[in-house]
Amino acid sequence: MAKKKITKEQILEVAQKISINKVEGLASMRDISKTLNVSVGTLYNYYDNQENLWCDVFTKMWKETEHSLNEILSLDLSKVEKLKQIIIKISNDIRKRNGYGYKLFDKLGRNEINSEILIYNVREMLIEVFNKVVSGNELQKKAKINIIITLLINSNIEESDLLFEEYIKILS
Repeated sequence: MAKKKITKEQILEVAQKISINKVEGLASMRDISKTLNVSVGTLYNYYDNQENLWCDVFTKMWKETEHSLNEILSLDLSKVEKLKQIIIKISNDIRKRNGYGYKLFDKLGRNEINSEILIYNVREMLIEVFNKVVSGNELQKKAKINIIITLLINSNIEESDLLFEEYIKILS
């Protein structure tokens, strides 16, 4: 019997979809293998363990967000309008992921080295993006960016929020 050929990208896509749709927890190797119609052992040819797979899914999702944010930065818009669109995009992406990051860090443990690396990488990417649209001296920028990131991670900024425009004025 011929082995079914799959790619790492297919594994990531399926793991992401299953994990986002799960109410609790993340996609198991068994869930993924069943969906892809391959053996669990086949998945271990690509990943040593499911934790590495989960981390790659997280990284993939944030790389997609980063790509979208860079597209927004390239638009011919004012810094304030770019800031609005960036915040909306990040907020929508976080919501769309249905708590993936929270589920992942719950499984890995917040102080586990993989968790720290993932959090650091996302934070650095967000700082780089926000530095391009937030004004002020370095200290003011750092403070504003930390506020934005904190609000976003806690999903407290939404376009429909009555204070959204006030947030933007203060943070731009």
